[in-house]
Amino acid sequence: MPDWCKNKLTVCGSEAEIDAIKPFLFGKHSRAGELEVDFNALEVCPESLSIPFTDDATRAQILLMLPEDTPLRESFIQGHFNDEDANVAHLLMEIKHHNIKTIGELIKWFMEDNEREFKHCLDLKLGRQYVANLIQFGQETCHDWHEKHWGTNLNAETRLIDDEGKEVICFFDTTCSEPKVWFELLCQRFPHVEWVFEYFSINGFYAGKIHFKDKIFSYQYFSEYSEVGNFAYDVFDYIDGDEK
Repeated sequence: MPDWCKNKLTVCGSEAEIDAIKPFLFGKHSRAGELEVDFNALEVCPESLSIPFTDDATRAQILLMLPEDTPLRESFIQGHFNDEDANVAHLLMEIKHHNIKTIGELIKWFMEDNEREFKHCLDLKLGRQYVANLIQFGQETCHDWHEKHWGTNLNAETRLIDDEGKEVICFFDTTCSEPKVWFELLCQRFPHVEWVFEYFSINGFYAGKIHFKDKIFSYQYFSEYSEVGNFAYDVFDYIDGDEK
């Protein structure tokens, strides 16, 4: 079960200031015409990062990042192809039979037959995309990019949005962690309004509040059971033991 985090975002300013913020806060394709918090509206994840994360591709990525003239050793093969479905014993026999001596020769041999890749739990095509993404963006997939640029690994799940013109309040859920990185970027992008971000981790049972006004951040963090419980109830109407 993922660690669900409840979040509340409040922004206060003039109607003109709030209207300027909305395109960076809400998605363009909200369900049923309703507003939805969308982290991509502020910081868009590159399309090439929207690829699956797999062990086979990671295994290929490691091979591709090694110098091609790296000597091939039995201990490396046993450690690298350690998946129970990778047929290590058979792979070692084939390497010896084909007189494969280096990493480059091994990669070339795999490229000659897609069935070999599949048989030994390797995905060179996806692995190459990981390498290219790592060089260009510093991350292999959207999962790591989200963590770095948003502070959480998936987009928001909107619960409620209250738009009063000069004040907007958004309740939304995230998985694993609170999107503090995204919130701080919002504040830096729009420093002339007042921001409040409150969050509560259900599984981690911690909570916090960040206030931003006049270009100054103030942080509160709660970890004691009673203060977290009181905070969760006051802000999110949550009682310990409630379901998500």
